Amino acid sequence: MPLLQKILILVFSYMIYCNLYSQNCNTDRYLSATFNSSQIFSNVVYAKDVPELQFSIFGNETIANTDLSMDIRMPPNTDTATKRPAIIWAHSGGFILGSKANDDMQALIDTFARRGYVTASIHYRLGMNIFDDVSAERAVYRGTQDASAAVRFFRENAALLGVDPDLIFIAGSSAGAVAALHLAYVEDSERPASTFAQAGTNALDLGNVHSLQIEQITNNNLNSPISTSISSLQSGIPNVVIACWGGIGDLSWINAAGSTPSAILLHGLDDDVVFPDCQQPFQNFGTMPILCGSEEINTKLTTIGVAHETHLYEGEGHEFWGASNGDFGADNQPDNATLWQEVIDKIGAFLYDFLPQPSIPDIVGVTVACPNTSNVYSTTELPNSTYCWEVVGGTISSEDGSSIEVLWETEGIGNVSLRMTNENGVSSDANELLVNITPIRVKVKVFLEAMFAENSIATNLFNKNLLPEQQPYNAIPWNYNGSESVNTSLLPANTVDWVLVEARNTTNKFEVIDRAAGILLSNGKVVSPNNPAEDLALCNLQQGESYYLVVRHRNHLDIMSSNSVVLPNIVPYDFTEAENQVEGTNQLINVGGLGFAMLLGDVNGDGVMTLSDFNAFGAQISQLNEYLSSDFNFDGHVLIGDFNLYQKNASGIGVEEIRY
Repeated sequence: MPLLQKILILVFSYMIYCNLYSQNCNTDRYLSATFNSSQIFSNVVYAKDVPELQFSIFGNETIANTDLSMDIRMPPNTDTATKRPAIIWAHSGGFILGSKANDDMQALIDTFARRGYVTASIHYRLGMNIFDDVSAERAVYRGTQDASAAVRFFRENAALLGVDPDLIFIAGSSAGAVAALHLAYVEDSERPASTFAQAGTNALDLGNVHSLQIEQITNNNLNSPISTSISSLQSGIPNVVIACWGGIGDLSWINAAGSTPSAILLHGLDDDVVFPDCQQPFQNFGTMPILCGSEEINTKLTTIGVAHETHLYEGEGHEFWGASNGDFGADNQPDNATLWQEVIDKIGAFLYDFLPQPSIPDIVGVTVACPNTSNVYSTTELPNSTYCWEVVGGTISSEDGSSIEVLWETEGIGNVSLRMTNENGVSSDANELLVNITPIRVKVKVFLEAMFAENSIATNLFNKNLLPEQQPYNAIPWNYNGSESVNTSLLPANTVDWVLVEARNTTNKFEVIDRAAGILLSNGKVVSPNNPAEDLALCNLQQGESYYLVVRHRNHLDIMSSNSVVLPNIVPYDFTEAENQVEGTNQLINVGGLGFAMLLGDVNGDGVMTLSDFNAFGAQISQLNEYLSSDFNFDGHVLIGDFNLYQKNASGIGVEEIRY
C-alpha cells in the first residue's frame, strides 16, 4: 500500500476513534455546576432548647428557649462521593433581621450543592439592644456559639450527611460573616467580658463558645430525623472560613497561638455597614462596638502567615453581590449578577485547593496491540475510589472499576486515559497510555515432516475440509486461549495446517512473552488467520526488541530458534535452512534437498516421544476422515502407515525449553 494512502487511512481512522468510546468523566466538580438539581432537607434541628434573647433593656434580658434548625442541600442521591466537603452559610441582618430563608442564602446553598458540596443555611439566634454595646457583643457571641453547634452537628453526623469531617467550611454574609470569623479565630480564653454574667443585671454567663449541646441523628433519616441531644466532643472550629463583608471585634484575637483556619475575605471598599478597616458598624453608630473589616484582617493574617485570599472592590458597598439584608427583591435575582457569579467562582476556586487531590493513577497494560484483539488495562485499586476510563481507538468491552478490557479496532494510534476520583469526589489529572495498534509481523519459514512423508499431500487436510476453523491449541498441553479462527473459504489453496508461534525472552528462554496461532502454507510461510496475505502478528511485543522464536505443532516435535531475532523482521527466520537454525541437536530432519523439517511423532505435544505417544496413537488407530493428532501423513486417517512414520522417530527429545 502506498505510504500516502496509509497516512490518510490512519488520519481518518483516528478521527473516527475520537467518537468511539468516552465515559462521562467530570473534572469540574466543585468548580462549576456538576448536577442539574439538588435535594433539600428543610428545618433539620441541630440544637434544641437554646436560650434566645427576646428583649433587653438596661442590661436585663428576657430569654425563651428555642430550637435551632438548618436547611440542608446536597447533590442528588445519584452522587457516588461518600465524603464530600460541606459549606455552612450564616445569613446577614445585623443580628436583628434575616433568616436561613434569605434569598441569597437559599441561592448559595443550591448553587454549591449543584457543584457537589453538601451545604446548609442555618437559623442562628438574633436579638440585641442596638443602644447597648454589651448587648451587641453578646449577640455576636450567641451567633458564634450557634455557628460552632452547626459545625459540630455536621461532624457528628458526617456519615449520614455524606461529608468529610475534615472538610467543614463556615461561610457568612455580613452578620453571618462576623459570627464565622469569631468562631474561626477567638479562643475561649479570649472571651469578651460581656459574655460572662453581668453584675447588677439578670444577664447570665453565656458559657464557652462550644458549650451548646447538639443533635445526634439516630435513625439515619434526614427527612424525618429522630435525634438525641449530646455534648459532642467534635471540634467546632471550621477548616476554612469564608467572610463576605464581615469583621472581627479585636484583631489581637487573630494570633498564631490560637486556631488559624485559612480564609477568603471579600469586601467593598465603600462599605459603611461593616467598614473594611476598624470602625463602628452601621455608619459609625455610636453605641456599636468596633469591628475590624477585611482590609485589616488581611494584614493580620499576612503577618502571622495564615493562608488566605482577600478581594477588595473599589467603589462597592455592603452586600455588593446584589442583595439587601439577603433579599434579592421582587424578581428573586441578585441585582448585580456579574459580581454574584464572580464571588461564587472566587470562593469555589479558593476552596478547591483545600480538597484532597488524588495522585495521577498509573496504567498497566500493553503499548502495542493488534487490531480486533482484546487487552486488559488496570490500575492500583484504592478504597472508596472510582475510576473513569476513556479509550480512543477501541471499545471498552468490560469494566471492573480499576480495570477494563479493550477491544482494539483498525490500525492506528490508540489511547487509554484514566482519571481516579477519590471519596471526596475530587478527580485526578488524567494519565494517558498511547497504544500502537499495529501488530508486529513475524516472518518465519518452517516445514513439517508430514508435508513430505510417504503417501502425503501437504494440503490434504485443507482439501478434504478437515482443517478446523478454530485454532486447535486451546487444549492440554498448550492451554492457549487465543480466539483465532478462519473462514476456510478464504484460505489459499496451499494451506497445510495450524501452527503455534511463540516469542521468548532473550534473557530467559523459558519465558513466553507472546504467542499466536497461525496458518502454515506449503511454501513454509506462516500467515495470519484473519488475513492470509499478511504474516503472522504478535501483539504484546516491543518494536525493535529481540526474541527467540518457537514453532509448535500438534503432532511434531517443537523447535526453538538458535538465534534471537529482532522483530518485526524483514528477512524471514528460516528454520528450513540448516540444522543449526534450531537449539539442540537432532531436532530437524532433512527432507530430500528441500531443506529441513520438524520431526513428526509427538502425538501429545509434550516435547518428547515416549510410550505415551504410542498409546495415544493406539487410541486413534483406524479412525478415518477426521482431524487427528496421530495422522502423520495428513491424509485424514490413522493407519499402519502412520505408525511406520512415527516408529522411526520414536525416542526423539526436544530441547528443555520447549518441553511441557
